[in-house]
Parts: sequence; structure tokens; C-alpha cells
Amino acid sequence: MAYQAWDATRSHERIAKETLEGHALSSAWLLTSAIGRDLYDEVLRKGLDASHKAVTSYPDAPLPPFKSFEKLLGDFIWSFPDAEFDFLFRMDFRKGKLEFRGNDPPVGEAQEWLKVFLKELATAGSEGKKAPPAGIRIHGLPSEERILVYGIMSDPASGERFAFGFQTDLVPVKAIVEQVAKGTPLLPPALTGTADQSKLLSFTVSVPSGRAVYSSVPQYPVGIRGEDTVEPWLGALTGAVHINPDAIDRLVIGGLPKSRLPTILGLLALTSAMVLVAVFQLRREQELSLLRTDFVSSVSHQLRTPLAQIRMFGETLLLGRVRSEEEERRSLEIIVKEAQSLTHQVDNVLHFSRAQRGEVALSLQKTALAPLVSEVLESFGPLAQAQGCRVEASLDDALEAWVDPGAFRQILLNLLENAVKYGPANQIVDVRLRKGAAGTVQLLVEDEGKGIPADERADIFAPYSRLERDRDSGVAGSGIGLAVVKELARRQGGSVRVEDSVSGGARFIVAFPRDAGSDD
Repeated sequence: MAYQAWDATRSHERIAKETLEGHALSSAWLLTSAIGRDLYDEVLRKGLDASHKAVTSYPDAPLPPFKSFEKLLGDFIWSFPDAEFDFLFRMDFRKGKLEFRGNDPPVGEAQEWLKVFLKELATAGSEGKKAPPAGIRIHGLPSEERILVYGIMSDPASGERFAFGFQTDLVPVKAIVEQVAKGTPLLPPALTGTADQSKLLSFTVSVPSGRAVYSSVPQYPVGIRGEDTVEPWLGALTGAVHINPDAIDRLVIGGLPKSRLPTILGLLALTSAMVLVAVFQLRREQELSLLRTDFVSSVSHQLRTPLAQIRMFGETLLLGRVRSEEEERRSLEIIVKEAQSLTHQVDNVLHFSRAQRGEVALSLQKTALAPLVSEVLESFGPLAQAQGCRVEASLDDALEAWVDPGAFRQILLNLLENAVKYGPANQIVDVRLRKGAAGTVQLLVEDEGKGIPADERADIFAPYSRLERDRDSGVAGSGIGLAVVKELARRQGGSVRVEDSVSGGARFIVAFPRDAGSDD
């Protein structure tokens, strides 16, 4: 009995610490996201616009004087007048010619490093590898780091391919971090109220070498800590957030647990029946709290990524930052794709919530399944292409089943999403319709992933359940997708099971009755 009370205290403390760590991680993500956004807007975009105009005004002529470039920066509203520039550069990859203008052009090893770095970027882009056409690189010895802003351009008409950009000191980075520190709330205002942010947390921003370029004041001891990193192509700056130990009561309702000795003594005075009831309730509360925490964290992560994409590309279109109709169309395609992903996630949560309350109402009707499957595959195509996957279908147009079309679509979308999410890149996802035993029609979705271990197949359809190997992986998941599949199949008089595929992946088989009132 005393042990159970101590265990409950320890569990409470662990949950409270996890909540604080979640605040720290969220704050670090907000910090690095804001820094990355401003680096893109104020340094990369404006700097490259000015340098591109400087080096391409007369492609066959030498680079213009460096003062012309500085004037162009002013025309593009460059926000860092105190920055000290080293040089402006242009490299013609076809001729192997690297030109400089400026106060401190690189020589010797520094010049050779720049040539190799630019050639690697150009080679990666020409071979179809993931190499951003523009970016920020922070390099150099500690305490002497510099910012290299670069862009890679191609001219399809002439076949010319060249790099351009400039190098400066860390003044823009420090100015942006200071601006973010003053204007970005890193904790939810609903939680902190009007409290001074500096009294709740501290943070440090470091360059890739590990040297800190900004530290908020005051700094709190390393205890509850969260860390995140700006995208590598935007400088790979690291933001580390530390929670003030004295602010825990404000950030966690009830704070960290105090001594439970009075509770333990009280429990010892209760009857054995009351103790058993109390232990059962504590365990049940702990399980529900952990499940709720994991679920909210997973769903939040899945929703945050598409929302961030929609916001970024929406702002890009709103502010007119696109340079061509192709970029505009690409931005709109990404917004639509991420909106479809959000819609699917929300539908999953709504189906699951209604099923938990027993409010799922389906309208079953005799339905031709092949057109329904084709419709879902057409809408899912862009999501599969974004993951490098291909979906192939083998459909019998004559097959009909007694289903609810909306519920059928949700089942197929969930199975396709799992196949793409957990399968390898460049895999083929196979979708088939076939006749099943005992008057059923079967929907099969087969991937080329790692498959489902036999001893875990019975558990994966339970709410919040995930495979052990996926819990600590980078693949986000809420654990409700297959639970929704099972519930919707059951309410249509069908069933679902999983088995090994020929390729070693997973084959999900959902059976639906061909006629009203039949089952398999």
C-alpha cells in the first residue's frame, strides 16, 4: 500500500516533468522557426535578390564594383547596415571561373574550399539529389565564423549554370536573434498571462561550431531543457531553452508533487477493500493520463507540420515572393496537398471521437467499389508522390458490396497513409479488390515495409496502439488510424485482418458483405 502511494507520486512527478520538457521543446521549436523565417526573409531572399541583380546585369562583363552591390542592398531594404562584407562572388561552372569583388576575397585554402563547396552543390542539384538552390552556410574557425549566402542558377536556353552570392560577418544573425528574443512569445500566453518571459525561461542560440552567439539574461541552470535546430540550408543554428525551476508552479498546474507521507499514513488506516479501489483508480488515472498525453502530442505534431507548410507558402504567395508562375503553382500544390493531409487527420479524430461515444451513424447501400477506390487513389496520388511511392491498383469493375461510401473512403485512406508512412521510399503499394469467402468482397492494401510481427497483430487495432519499434522513431502517429478502420469495418458488417505480403511487408485485408445482412 505504501509502495503504491510512492509509485503514484513518482508517476505524478514524471508526468509533470514530461509536461515541462514538452514546454521546453515547443519553445525551442518556436525560437528556431522564427529565426529561420527571418533569416530567409531578411538575409537570404533580400541578399540574393541584390547579388543576383549585381552579377547578371552584364553576364559576359566582369563583376561590378563592390559599392554597386552595397547600393543594390539598400534598394532591396537590407536591414543590417553594420554588417561588414568580405566579398561578392560569381562562379561559372562551365568555364570553372570564380570571380570576386570586395574588401577581403578568399585566397589559398579558403578559395579552394569555396570552389569545392559550390561544385558539390551544383553536382547534387544536377543529379537530382536534395540540394536547395539557395542557402546560408556558417563556416570558419571558432570566434571567426562568417556567413556565406549562396544561390545556384541555370539558364535552360544557353545551358549556362553558375553560382553567386556574398560573404559577411555574423552581425545579421545576432540582430535577428535579438529581434526574435524581444518579439516572439515562446510560451503560450494563455498559460503565462502577463508574466515576463525572461522570468520563466532562458535560451541560448549557437552556431554549428557550438559557440553561443546569443544568450538571454538571466540564464537558468540546466534542468528542464529543450533543443531544436534551424534547417541546415538556413544556417543550422541551434536553440536551447531552459525552464526556470522557480516558474514550475505557473507552468504545471499543481507544480511538482510534494511529500506524500500524510497520504501514505492515511492509506495505511483504510480498510483493504478501500485500498484496492484506490489502487485501481490511481492506475486507471495514470494510464488514461499517459494515453491522453501521447495522443495529444502525436496529433499536435502531425497537425503542426502541414500547418507550418500552409502558412509559409501562403505568406510567400500573399507577399508576392514567388519569382515565376512555376513557383506559384508549386506553392499552391503544396498548400492543397497539406490541406488534404489536415482534412484526413481531422476526419480520423472525428470518427474516433464519435465511435467512442457510440454516435457513428452509417448509411449502407449497394455500391460499386472499383469507382470508389479509383476516386480515393486519385485524391491520394499527390501525397504518395511526395513520399516517393507509387500506388498500383487491380480492380474488378463488377464487384459490389453493402457499404457506406464515406466510411469506405476513410478505411482506404487510413490504410494507404499507413502503407506510405511506414514503408520504404520508392516502394509500390498494391491495392486490389477480389471476391472473398462466405459472400464477401475483400479490399487488399499491400506495402513493401517491414511487416507486422505476429505477436503484435492482435494489438495494433486497439486505440492509441503503436508497434514497439515505432514508438521512439521519427515517424509521427496518433495510434487511432487502425482503430478507426476496425470500427468502421465492424459497423458495416465486415472485418479486418493483417498478414505477411509476398515482399515481406504488410497486407491488410478488409472484408465487406456483398448483400445486406450477410457477414463473413
